[in-house]
Amino acid sequence: TANVAPNEALVLSAAGGTPPITWKLTNNRSGGSIDGQGNYKAGATANVIDLITATDHTAKQALIAVNHKGHVGDAVCRHFKAPPGSLGL
Repeated sequence: TANVAPNEALVLSAAGGTPPITWKLTNNRSGGSIDGQGNYKAGATANVIDLITATDHTAKQALIAVNHKGHVGDAVCRHFKAPPGSLGL
């Protein structure tokens, strides 16, 4: 889980898996965006949750929920260590 303010940026990285990793905003309620390198930009809508999916070359997936708080300076990203042969964020 990550907490961000509206329009705040967050850099995501995948641990494990087989490159290349693709990133997708599975549920984009804030109006945000993510690029191919995992650079996420929150949208302007506060008090919603975006879901981001990372998928590796062998179709293993990891999911992160991004909680949009209504104030600035609350960016926290927790990185989870993935078991061998799996994909984690």
